[in-house]
Amino acid sequence: MDFDKSIVKFSWQDIRDKLYQIEPRFTEIVDGLQPLAPLYMLSFPYGEMIGDDLSQFIPHDDGKGFYRLTDENAPSDIVKHLGYGKNSAPLGMVLNKSIEFFVDLPQKALTIPIRIATAGEFYNFSRILSIPSNRKPFAPNGLLKATAGARTVFSLPYLTCQTSFNRLESNIGMLSKYPVSQYEHFQLFKEITNRSQNKDQWRMQLLYFSEEWVENILNNKKWFKLSSYLYQLAWKASDYKRNQYYYDISYSIIQEMHNCRTNPYLNDTARHILDVAIGAFPGLSPLVNDELLPLDTIQYALSYLYGLKKHMPSIIGPEYFDYLGNKPTYYPLQYPITRSFSPKNKNSISMLNHLGELKTILQRFLLEIKREDGIWYDTILQDAVQSIRIDYIHNNYNHKIDPISPEKIIERDPRFLYVNKKCLRNNDQPATEANFFRGCIGLTKNI
Repeated sequence: MDFDKSIVKFSWQDIRDKLYQIEPRFTEIVDGLQPLAPLYMLSFPYGEMIGDDLSQFIPHDDGKGFYRLTDENAPSDIVKHLGYGKNSAPLGMVLNKSIEFFVDLPQKALTIPIRIATAGEFYNFSRILSIPSNRKPFAPNGLLKATAGARTVFSLPYLTCQTSFNRLESNIGMLSKYPVSQYEHFQLFKEITNRSQNKDQWRMQLLYFSEEWVENILNNKKWFKLSSYLYQLAWKASDYKRNQYYYDISYSIIQEMHNCRTNPYLNDTARHILDVAIGAFPGLSPLVNDELLPLDTIQYALSYLYGLKKHMPSIIGPEYFDYLGNKPTYYPLQYPITRSFSPKNKNSISMLNHLGELKTILQRFLLEIKREDGIWYDTILQDAVQSIRIDYIHNNYNHKIDPISPEKIIERDPRFLYVNKKCLRNNDQPATEANFFRGCIGLTKNI
């Protein structure tokens, strides 16, 4: 079978062995069912939109462009088997690379990473497996989007040199926009990839299950084992969301106890950082592989075609924090990825002041969360905060805040130094003066 086409229709036997390598438990369950309904494997290049709150995008057979699942001229076979997901998405599984689900806020020049789905993970099963209802959906429209690979990515060193940008255009052709902010680095990376000779080497693949699969999962008693397995996955995936209401109340209690209402924006930031600490949302980290984007292609272009003169082309992207693991995760105040953003306190002008206020708020939260007689006793949040160290990072020193320097962070986290040797010229210095470090929170396992 040709696994490299943009869209391929498979039987279970055609794709069974490939799926076993990715999700063996699921495959073993399905083997006992001998399904006859088709499956569809879709392939997307880096940065392409997979879908939004309106519908999913389906690649044309020839690989040239995409159409919405809701389009009137969508192929009849696709409509017949996948049309059940036209208002959200069909039941899907990631086969290769990753998908970022995010909220795009162009007016703020920000994206907020909501979820990273990797190989073997299902998505949209909570909607598909829900009991049918005539009620309107709770979710607002036009917020959540999904891309092949990461959308929330940017270069650690500045990319604001017009001369270097002109050099890049002379090497790969005219680009759509000069990147004036980190938010616009994604479009630059996408265009670099599309102009590369290796553009077809990075492909995100996903599998869509046809309507007959979903009907059997929901209604066929012989499929109970598979149905139960998927419901368990959906239940596990919703663990934080089911308890978010209690988190909100508990944080409000702490804020009232410690009079933490003077800066609502930083209170929201502190709460989101604690959500990152328990793995409910991604933080940001230096990338060291091609799971989220074609890293070598982009780093090579920044070194040789753009011409970074001094700094190595480190790339920052979304990553979950595991408080039992050994990889730090970061929350930069210069690129705030909190899902709540109350108005900022205008009295806090400098980023160092913001960092100091945030440190005070977090310390008050931690004091209550760690209490053995408190409401957080023996919870995942208490376990997390007792297991981690929170670093307050800034390029400039302040004796009241006592921030950690970027040099010290890079010494502790060698991922900031990761670059393929083929992607370096003389630009071998880490970008310690980068905006990323001008007010940043680091989460690290406490050793």
